[in-house]
Amino acid sequence: MKFRYRVLLVIVFFLASLVYFGLDIQESFFGSTADTVKMSAATFPTIYIQTDGSSYNRLHGYASNLNEMLMRETITPITSERTFTVFIEENGCDVKKLKYEVQNAEGRLIESESFTVLDVESGPKRVKISLKETLRSGSEYIVKFTLITNQSKRIYYYTRIKMYDNGHIDEKLEFVRFFHSTLIEGTEQEKEQLKKYLESSRKTDNTSFANVSIKSSYDLISWGDLDPELIWEELPTIHEFYESMATIELKSFVKAETGDGCEYYTVREHFRFMYTENRVYLYNYDRTMEALYDVANTSLRRDEFKLGISKPDRIRVGESPSKKYLAFVYGRELHLYDTDNNRMTCVFSFKDEDDSVYFNGTAGDADFSIRLYDQHDVRIISVHDNGNVDFLVYGYMNRGEYEGRTGIVLYRYNASLRSIAEEMYIPVNTSFQLLDADFEEFVYMSAKDVLYFSLYDAIYSFDLTTRRLNVIASDVPSDNLVFCQEDAYIAWQDERNDFESKTVSMVDLNTGEQRQYTAPEGEIIRLSGKINNNIIYEYARIRDTELLPDGTGYLPAYRLCIADSSGETLKSYSDPGFYIDSIELHEGDNLITIKRVARKAGETTAYEDAGEDTIMNRHVEVVKPVNVVRRVTEKTLTEYYISIPENIDIAEVPGYARSVNAVIYHDTTVRLAEPEGRDGIFYAYCYGRVLKTSTLVSETVRVADTDPGTVINREGRVIWERGIKTPRSALSGFAFVKASDGLTS
Repeated sequence: MKFRYRVLLVIVFFLASLVYFGLDIQESFFGSTADTVKMSAATFPTIYIQTDGSSYNRLHGYASNLNEMLMRETITPITSERTFTVFIEENGCDVKKLKYEVQNAEGRLIESESFTVLDVESGPKRVKISLKETLRSGSEYIVKFTLITNQSKRIYYYTRIKMYDNGHIDEKLEFVRFFHSTLIEGTEQEKEQLKKYLESSRKTDNTSFANVSIKSSYDLISWGDLDPELIWEELPTIHEFYESMATIELKSFVKAETGDGCEYYTVREHFRFMYTENRVYLYNYDRTMEALYDVANTSLRRDEFKLGISKPDRIRVGESPSKKYLAFVYGRELHLYDTDNNRMTCVFSFKDEDDSVYFNGTAGDADFSIRLYDQHDVRIISVHDNGNVDFLVYGYMNRGEYEGRTGIVLYRYNASLRSIAEEMYIPVNTSFQLLDADFEEFVYMSAKDVLYFSLYDAIYSFDLTTRRLNVIASDVPSDNLVFCQEDAYIAWQDERNDFESKTVSMVDLNTGEQRQYTAPEGEIIRLSGKINNNIIYEYARIRDTELLPDGTGYLPAYRLCIADSSGETLKSYSDPGFYIDSIELHEGDNLITIKRVARKAGETTAYEDAGEDTIMNRHVEVVKPVNVVRRVTEKTLTEYYISIPENIDIAEVPGYARSVNAVIYHDTTVRLAEPEGRDGIFYAYCYGRVLKTSTLVSETVRVADTDPGTVINREGRVIWERGIKTPRSALSGFAFVKASDGLTS
């Protein structure tokens, strides 16, 4: 009986407890997103190098190990004493240890050591490094620095070093500073002294400050009437260095009074020159300039958003189907304009919200360097009628959750919440320069939330609902890929080699439907491009191949076809007795110029020029309510504006707001391994940037020779470099023999 009472008492006590404690429990709902937050500030330290009192090469840290063999953004020259100092701008971190590793050009570790980083009373922390191993003069070595914080966090930095007995490091850096400061702060008489370095040409376009070269007019190089004021100057960045030759970049932040008030600009100057004890020979001087976007400069009279001095190829625009929302990417920032409410929203930017410390110059050098670091880009994918925007951010993540990492992030902006939510994150184990070279312009989001994109010469689809990544096609370089945004399709040829291509495939990006064009037996088919919204492909017979003296093959086509997105052949061109050598597209005129060849008399596979022919394509009227327009003023010369549809009137300067981040509770990471068999890829590095990537070493060498620069393979080995073009010499005593019948080159 007592046992029953005890059981009953326990049950009553348990129920009473549930009621009592339940009164204080709030009901919670869990989903994929929660509250919104601001993007966290940058926290990674930056480091820079100093030798013999000269400071240069500010390096930004990575959160993970990269392939150091491929990191070629900077080179650190040192003297035969093999001593240099690393300065650490902590940016709020507490760095306790520094480790360095030195590898030779083959990737073999030859030296490493760790140092305790001591606290200092003022200024950045520093570590003096004296290399023990003997270095070969003029040879490149790879250096990786690792900073370890008080929380055991490791941050990695990469550069290369070159040792010379007397590389005149100080003198070369001093010339760059002298040239830069004279142009901005020098008197007219001092600026006149720079004319001896210039090669002004009347053939050069002198209508824009956005792109200035050594061949520009003296007036343009010396800033004309703009008269900029220097706010901040970055440490010099050395991209290439030889005993007498150097390629150096200087980045700065300036302001100037224009017709719209005070405007701010980022400026990059590239110098390539030879130093001798008698004088400096300047071979290249290139300066780019880009205005910071300011909504206050909106032109109410013309209903246009002023961008200012910039290069038009850096401006991307988009719109919703109803034209209610207009989006544009400029200065690696994404803005969205709401036409109904006259409101501009900065959807994405790595810059701080408070710009005042930068505009008045009170921020520190490291703060400027982090804020204006631009190793990333933004792409608009789609703009919806409800104001939502799908977009990609790719490259080095300057701040936020992925700070210090290189990757591709798919975001969706929610206009009603004014927040951006992360939908996909692809980590990439490389630098922004290499990612940018491997990441094709083709990106598309279907109505079924399937993202299509091309990376590493492969075409992928990613379903946001099922979180499934599919490979649609592999080994498809950009030259073999055609993308039509308006009709939502892509087309590609199945083989990189034109002599082996048997199929051209086409995929409808909204339905996923795929169709193919196949070459008959004994023939090949190759994709030649796109005019308006139609693809162009050609047929050629393998038996018509001509073997050229250099061992390569030449195969002209006998027929050309134009097809639309539904697969219907709109036009077919062929002319008996003639072959198609190449085509030239004139999209604005809907015209295709065909360069023709014909067989030489008595030859079976030898060809000669046979003039040109033309065909007209079906006219497709393209209406662009959002346009980038060019305007010219006397002081600022060429500037660019974004015009909006004629039916929209901007009565007052739009309101301005910034988006916030939505917290994501589910993992959005998508692992995408680089395909095997890419060892045959070559990169042309010029001024610390990748200007060309190709499987043909001849193409990359041609680019690197023009700018000039260096060619590396996928393993990071230097296979070609030119620091300076060798002067031509006159040769005598040789008999010239010309190619003639039976005698080739």
